[in-house]
Amino acid sequence: MSIFDKYPRSSFLSELTASPHVIDIAHRIAELFSALDGLEDPNFGAELDADPQSRIWEMMVSKILKDSGFPVLGSNGDGPDFTVFHRGKKIVVEAICPTHGEDGLPDSVPPLFPGPDYQEVPIDQMLLRIRGAIRDKKLVFDRYRAKGIISSDDLCVIAISSSKIDRARGYSPCLGVTATIGHGGPYAVFDSRTKECIKEGFLLKENVRKANGSLVDTLPFLDDGNASIAGILYSEASVYSLNYDLTEETYFIHNPKAPHCIPAQTFKVGHELWTVLSTGGDAWATYSTKMAFSVDRSIKALVAATS
Repeated sequence: MSIFDKYPRSSFLSELTASPHVIDIAHRIAELFSALDGLEDPNFGAELDADPQSRIWEMMVSKILKDSGFPVLGSNGDGPDFTVFHRGKKIVVEAICPTHGEDGLPDSVPPLFPGPDYQEVPIDQMLLRIRGAIRDKKLVFDRYRAKGIISSDDLCVIAISSSKIDRARGYSPCLGVTATIGHGGPYAVFDSRTKECIKEGFLLKENVRKANGSLVDTLPFLDDGNASIAGILYSEASVYSLNYDLTEETYFIHNPKAPHCIPAQTFKVGHELWTVLSTGGDAWATYSTKMAFSVDRSIKALVAATS
């Protein structure tokens, strides 16, 4: 059934069909809903108007799971958003679409203002939003286990969309990788005498400092306390974007500390990333089908020695 037929009283859907758009957002949403129809939780209709982007993300997650070849079970309102079975293992998925934060607060992501003035890229604020989503859903899975809704052997996946954080797209590596394994932006070290590049890689981003001075770590996948999370399904895709490709704009980030791993290519996404830890824990590398990058805690000493 079409989403427009199933929820005819939705003001959000009515506005979509009544207002012209450069891109056919209504058609995109109708296509996505075909993967969710029948899997919605009991509150989906009411929440569609209150928080449409979160509901759209649920549709996207359902499409990713179904396109990956899984029969998908939805939520009854008292358990994970989605459940699939793969090679005898249950995979439970919780979807979340973090916002940019409350307007005006120092740790929120500020809007991008048009004009020629320099504006700092709010990387730390964006990472705080993503990191907070990981923390919140980890607690949800902990509650499910405490209630016996899921078992210790079930594979837990947090599905995060950055679509509400308007400025969180187009970074390399994506902010989902930085928020989980600490891979920051690229760097190059040059010899001051020969001008030759002697090392290049990705900076280590161990934490984010909040406005009140407290630190929030961006290395949850190096913490045994988060080993119960098998991985993060992270997406920059937005139906409101001119360039929209759900598969290509979605990543699956494996947790190297997870005792039960999700097999490679379980999810049909554009980017899949694995992290390998060194024995001493001072360096680690992440590999994907598209690229490889590594971080090293000794980079500060290296820069000082060659400057």
